[in-house]
Amino acid sequence: MTLETRPEGICCGDWIHLVGEYVEARRSGRELDERLLVVERHAKTCRSCADELEVLRKLVADEDAG
Repeated sequence: MTLETRPEGICCGDWIHLVGEYVEARRSGRELDERLLVVERHAKTCRSCADELEVLRKLVADEDAG
């Protein structure tokens, strides 16, 4: 997967520090800036992070529903 990461992308370690903010921004309908858009792009190239993002989205949806 590393070879697929674009130069403007981030590594998984940096991604994990931003994903919570990304999920909250999506949850609130806030417009994403470039710093958070990279979270989305990274998840498209990294299966592990995509899986983690899906889990977080489900947790937030469950929390909102409960």
